[in-house]
Amino acid sequence: MSVLNIPVFAGMVPAMDPRMLDSKNASMALNTYMYSGAVRGFAQQVRINKTDFLASTTTVFRIPANLSDPGYLYDSYWLEFTDVNTDVILAPSAGDSFTRYYWTAPSHPPMYNTRDRIIAGQPAWILGLDQPGKPNVVVSGGSSTTIISRAYIATMVTEYGEEGPASDPFLVENAKEDATFTVTVPGVPAGDLGVNRNVKKVRLYRTVVSTNATASYYLVHEWTATTAPMVFADTLSDIVIASKPTLESTLWTAPPALEGWATMPNGIVVGFKGKELWFSEPYRPHAWPVAYTLLLNFDIVGIGVIGQTAVICTEGNPYTASGINSFSMATSMLASFEPCLAKGSILPTEEGVYYMSPNGLILVNAGRAENITKQFITRDWWNKLTNNGKANAARFGPAYYALSGSLPGGIFDDSSFQIAGPAAFQSGTSASGSKGFMVDPTNLNMGFVMLEKDASIVSIQNDYYSSELIYVHDRAAWWLDRNPGFKTDPYLWRSKIFQAPLLKNFTAMKVFFDVEDANHVTHSGPQDFYKYQEYDPVTKCGVVRLYADGVLVYAAEIRTSGQLFRLPSGFKADFWEIEIEGVKKVFNIQMATSVKELSVA
Repeated sequence: MSVLNIPVFAGMVPAMDPRMLDSKNASMALNTYMYSGAVRGFAQQVRINKTDFLASTTTVFRIPANLSDPGYLYDSYWLEFTDVNTDVILAPSAGDSFTRYYWTAPSHPPMYNTRDRIIAGQPAWILGLDQPGKPNVVVSGGSSTTIISRAYIATMVTEYGEEGPASDPFLVENAKEDATFTVTVPGVPAGDLGVNRNVKKVRLYRTVVSTNATASYYLVHEWTATTAPMVFADTLSDIVIASKPTLESTLWTAPPALEGWATMPNGIVVGFKGKELWFSEPYRPHAWPVAYTLLLNFDIVGIGVIGQTAVICTEGNPYTASGINSFSMATSMLASFEPCLAKGSILPTEEGVYYMSPNGLILVNAGRAENITKQFITRDWWNKLTNNGKANAARFGPAYYALSGSLPGGIFDDSSFQIAGPAAFQSGTSASGSKGFMVDPTNLNMGFVMLEKDASIVSIQNDYYSSELIYVHDRAAWWLDRNPGFKTDPYLWRSKIFQAPLLKNFTAMKVFFDVEDANHVTHSGPQDFYKYQEYDPVTKCGVVRLYADGVLVYAAEIRTSGQLFRLPSGFKADFWEIEIEGVKKVFNIQMATSVKELSVA
């Protein structure tokens, strides 16, 4: 007697020989969703934007039309970007009355815009302000015998209250205390008055010396910004001036050309360019003091944040950075040499920050970097399967889900897995298609799953407001539902290589699947038993195939759950594999050396 029963289905473990796998694991799992233990496909993607994106758009950011229901995907406004490495953040403060969105990328300087302006189709502003021109002061009059010295500086302020860096100071020495100090500040560049930036005010500050001989800048006057020089005759006493606000932006500068950034919970934005790690003033993403900059040993690829810690993925060892204030940030280089292969592979999650290295998928948390795919796949297979990690990654439920962008050959080497037999699954991904993988280290039933899409996926991401997974391709955004309760895409699952204790000939097989799902297929013509048949998702629920000693010996179209299939005779084999390709949710496959044995399986 010999009965083969597969009541539970699981993903791949490429680190193990196909003969050594557990009976539930696959030697090939392509586009399979197996959280329930049954095998099925992923839900078909759904388009969610109403108007086509620009042909050059590579990544997007969704802004809900109704903020009281931000998770509703279909009624939205969209920010479109041509650089796939664009990072978008919201204003890092609660109750931002302007609802500002900020973004940066290697191809352009940091930018921002407000929700109202985005909805109105108005262009974004350059983030941060330059120094205004140096004031000029003319001293006249006065009769006091008290001689003083003071300095004047100017700043620019945007419509949103963002104050820029101070100008160079103008120092006045040996002046009478009651003299008139006529201050002239150069006009604001025309481009900063509503074209590139939106400067609305210019402020004038001067020094007042305290009783402990410390000089601080206090607000003297405020003008409405103009391109013409602005003049103010200062006759105010130190007592009056000392009751006014002091200057905060003494050390502030506009952000440099940051290649990427992320927001920390304490309102600090952390960004990078090259080996430089930059920090903004808390809750002021327009202000980036140079004094806060740290220098690492390796070029930075990208940043992810978990808790109060920023994980800096580099071309060498990963780093962490943490601290209460921007000026007290401390970095630590982790011991593991795990270079980050691509910015798009960096994925912050509740359990840590993931990224792809040459050794596998790395998880950084609690001050250590761990290769979490070593249980699934060896280093040589990882490098053979992945195209230098050039992928976008997103969260799909608890899983790490990665797809290639517009890359020749996709993320996977087509020769990595050869599926035996001319009737096997035809890898139809052309130059316009995309490949990838999904792994869930929290669920061994999912294991390692290969992904293949006919569309050329430009990027994938998690929606900020709903966390749903969104593709960008063909000038549209597409939603991939994590609950495949609707119509699903085809999948392919192939069993481990089962070894019979003696040379055997299996003669009967049954495939049990869910008949009450959304994948209704209208059958036409007689049932297909051609050994080399191809699966057609339009006319077939699925196809089951049988391999003996690596050779395709049988294939049948499945139409009825539990149907008895009579297998070919006249040979015996040591090694057996079962393959199922289709759209139906399959929950059991049975095979035996006789119909009688199968009836009691």
